Amino acid sequence: MRNLEATRNEIDQLDDALVKLLKRRLELSLEVKEIKKTDSTGIFDPQREEKIIQRLQEALPEEHHGYLSALYTLIFKYSRSLQSK
Repeated sequence: MRNLEATRNEIDQLDDALVKLLKRRLELSLEVKEIKKTDSTGIFDPQREEKIIQRLQEALPEEHHGYLSALYTLIFKYSRSLQSK
């Protein structure tokens, strides 16, 4: 078993990677905004959001589904906020 410091260091590395990925996701969300302008698609697509959550939940044990849903609901909310500016 690793020690606490080694485990925390790996968590820190994962956090850095998550932030980098989140930043890229938000950049793509702004790109989606521009695409939606050209084809008159609305910002909010609840069916797509639900499909994304369901797909991602398949990768996790059921006990984590609520947390994943809450996290992605927040990400979607912020993405819509960016797209509406």
